[in-house]
Amino acid sequence: MDRSNIPESIKRAVRQRCHFGCIICGIPIFDYDHIEAYSTTLSHEENNIVLLCPFHHAEKTRGRISVNTVRKRSLKPFNRGQSFTSKTKIGIIEPDTFSVKIAGVIYTFDAMDGQVYPVLNIECLSYVSFTREHLELLPSIYVPDENGKIILQIDKGELALSTGVWDYNIVGKILRVSSKEHDVIISIRYEEEYIEIQKIRVKDAFGLKVESGGERIVLSAPDGSHLNVSFEDTETKNCCFLGTRRGAYWVSVNDFGHIHSEEYDNAFVDLLSVCKSIKDNDVKKEALAALSNRSRRSAPHADASEKLLEARMDLSETILPLVSDDDHLWKARARFNAATAKMHLALRNRSAGLALESLDLFCLCLGSMPEGYEETEKAQLLANVCRASAVCIKNEGVLDKTRIEFAVSCGRSALDMYERQYPRLTQVEWPNTLNTIADAKSFLEENL
Repeated sequence: MDRSNIPESIKRAVRQRCHFGCIICGIPIFDYDHIEAYSTTLSHEENNIVLLCPFHHAEKTRGRISVNTVRKRSLKPFNRGQSFTSKTKIGIIEPDTFSVKIAGVIYTFDAMDGQVYPVLNIECLSYVSFTREHLELLPSIYVPDENGKIILQIDKGELALSTGVWDYNIVGKILRVSSKEHDVIISIRYEEEYIEIQKIRVKDAFGLKVESGGERIVLSAPDGSHLNVSFEDTETKNCCFLGTRRGAYWVSVNDFGHIHSEEYDNAFVDLLSVCKSIKDNDVKKEALAALSNRSRRSAPHADASEKLLEARMDLSETILPLVSDDDHLWKARARFNAATAKMHLALRNRSAGLALESLDLFCLCLGSMPEGYEETEKAQLLANVCRASAVCIKNEGVLDKTRIEFAVSCGRSALDMYERQYPRLTQVEWPNTLNTIADAKSFLEENL
């Protein structure tokens, strides 16, 4: 037996007795120190070993803290009677780009000062995120126990640990908290340019649980139902990971501010890649549909980038074969989104072919409009039949008189619906939309 070969069972007993922190200052970064020198005792007796932070360990080694002082402090460790250990900085790095790995997916962030990067959300609460401040990237990680009480918190890089946990250890680059033997709640590995969340288990106030380990995520609802999500190896940039809503799986892009920003477009494209990498088709369908529903700010529009329009079209076309033929509402909305993206790409690229494809899709949606379609969706559909027809003709496409007359009537109906049902919105929020529809209708009437 040598000086450094302390049995793990004794180390754990020492950590528990010292309440997971230095006996002098309480911070949860520590070394194991023999009160009486190992060279004298030649043994690893638990009562002769304490936790000292690197600073106080060095002070004792240099003789500036006496053996008697350490022995007295070991009888009343700093953290005894405290709910949490003292705080200490951990894992502070200064990269321009930074990566987080969780559940087999690697997220790479272009770290911008003042920007918050969420990684794991439940409902509106962020359990894992990173913040860039003054050239430092600061992790924020909050882990509750089964009763919702926080047992580990890293708040913008400041680590504090509940003294009531069963075990906590930090060895080299790995931090680990356990509720009992072989039951790890969180395990984090720190490297110079990335953090790997090897395992994490969190539970919100409503009883919804998220557990990640290896390349899988398990979502457990209060009713006992489970959802297993596994990912192929995927690398993304600038995107938020996942959240849960009463047991249903959803994903959402990080909010980078304005829809026109390149960062937001990249985030949307990357998150779409993550959704497509999900192996189970049912889960993939739910994730893709949720991405479509929750990222309404990225809906296709005339000023959207070509990258975003193509991603929206890809999203809709990926959903379509996954949706049951009986689910008419999903089918209709996916077709509408794909058609809208095609229409704006046709306008951008002056493509009569894309315009005609979008028009055919809009007409298909119009001819099989399902129950549950909202009035605003109907108005948008009618409007887009008119607009796609105008784009087609402007791009030197050919439409017969019957189709042009039909498009004009759709435009007229859309304007009537907007002005009748949404008078305030048409005057305050949608004047440009109405003008666009009216211009398309007038153009078509000139071409009759």
